[in-house]
Amino acid sequence: MSFDWDRIGTFATANEAETWCDRQNVDRRDRDIKPSGEGYELRIRSGTNDDERPDGARW
Repeated sequence: MSFDWDRIGTFATANEAETWCDRQNVDRRDRDIKPSGEGYELRIRSGTNDDERPDGARW
């Protein structure tokens, strides 16, 4: 199964991206953090912002 991803932005460290996701209540299964030329790019799985996770995560 393939998913589309929404680009959120670039962070200096992977930890900063993780912290942002935690603050936004982004489920760990819906985040994609990869190294890029300028730091770490954060992408969020699209189509999951309708509170469809059973644990109430927004994305």
